[in-house]
Amino acid sequence: MDIGVLLRALWPYLAALYVLDCVLLVRGGLLLFTGTPAGGFRLKGAGLRLAGLLPWSWSVLSLKDPLVLSENGLYVRSATLHEDPRPHRPGDFEHIPFDEVRSVGRNGQKIIMNGKAVCQAPSGMAAAYLVQKIKEFLAAPAWQRSLIVKAFMEEAHDPDMARAALDRARELTPKLAWASFVMMVLLGLVLPMSIIFPSSPSWLWVLMGVILAVYLLVLALWWRTHRVLWPREVNDRVEELLVLLFFPVSAMHILGKLTRRLLVNFDSTVVSAVLASEEAKGLLKRECLRMRITMGSGWEPDLQKIWEARLALLENLAGKVGVEPRHLELWNRGAQEGQGTVCPMCLATYREGIEECADCSVLLMPKEALVQIVGTGC
Repeated sequence: MDIGVLLRALWPYLAALYVLDCVLLVRGGLLLFTGTPAGGFRLKGAGLRLAGLLPWSWSVLSLKDPLVLSENGLYVRSATLHEDPRPHRPGDFEHIPFDEVRSVGRNGQKIIMNGKAVCQAPSGMAAAYLVQKIKEFLAAPAWQRSLIVKAFMEEAHDPDMARAALDRARELTPKLAWASFVMMVLLGLVLPMSIIFPSSPSWLWVLMGVILAVYLLVLALWWRTHRVLWPREVNDRVEELLVLLFFPVSAMHILGKLTRRLLVNFDSTVVSAVLASEEAKGLLKRECLRMRITMGSGWEPDLQKIWEARLALLENLAGKVGVEPRHLELWNRGAQEGQGTVCPMCLATYREGIEECADCSVLLMPKEALVQIVGTGC
């Protein structure tokens, strides 16, 4: 068998698979951060996006939780509303009291309660994390649950903990990045050598052997890194290893896959502030405003506490990233100050007669009413 002919025939398909494996579908309401050559991160919107194209590239996907934990039970938001950016409303949630929960577990991304799937988390790791927290609530006496809620929210909104998780991953991944890079370079030599030395296939067999050895090294380093980052996620680790064994192209840009859900334990606004602080300022302003509007909707007392606590945490975060929450700027897209209506989500200003934001699909409101709702807060 002429290995050179075989490699020349396979090469276009390998290149296509390499690029295809980097394509990620980002749904509405989710945030994708991709690494830049300078070492920072860039925020990308919804749609088909390239993530982790180079062996040293990172990508982090920030996902909103499908449920809210309170001291009196769980509030599950429907899947269709999970990606909706508008302010929360009481009718969006289904309440499940803790005393009605007899069993809780997960099946992949699905959270199973009393033998029935109640919602789907954005990832298996997020589902495992939420199930663990729910079990902590169930095991705790009722008088302790308010303290657990407070600790849970503070952890999810702690930028210092998020940075520590990011730094920990950066300490563990340099060897893996180098091994993945060497594997890509070696594969890049396969086609030129098969053309330059068409009559010397032994060279190619040696090169293929070296590539195989580096590939096994990548798998070993990946297994060690994954085990340190997520020691409890044995099933996910085995599943991902099987994917790598049957689709080794992924090993050439493995950092993106390894770190994509690195910060699943943290609120998406906090993740944006830690990874892309300049772009996060607008997101943070909008989220503060969203919570202000949400709080005025006549909630149950325990959920009202959740929204108030989250707004306070976001305001504290705003100060840490250089946003002054008391100076909300109403963004203006061509309309005169004081005229027209405003989208409560993106703060775009529209002329009179338009009822719905073209970008956010939410009802507009008078600018004066928006300023009244916001008051002197963010």
